Amino acid sequence: MTAKNPKNSELEHAAKMLAFIYETGFVSRKRLLGYSFLRGFVSGIGGFIGATLGISLLLWLASIFLDVPLLGSIIEAIRDSVQ
Repeated sequence: MTAKNPKNSELEHAAKMLAFIYETGFVSRKRLLGYSFLRGFVSGIGGFIGATLGISLLLWLASIFLDVPLLGSIIEAIRDSVQ
């Protein structure tokens, strides 16, 4: 199975295996949904924190170039709009 472009038959096989896991009671559906929710929540929080750090780093780097003649006015306008 290729990671980039799985075939329909491979997806159907994966879906059948997941249904088999549910039906046999190997993993409870409630626990699996809880793990999926937690994974999505943590992923969202991580994305938010990463974007915040990335934007703040970008703004900090931009503030270094305030003295550059062409970039200074643009960066100052961005800084004023953020504040």
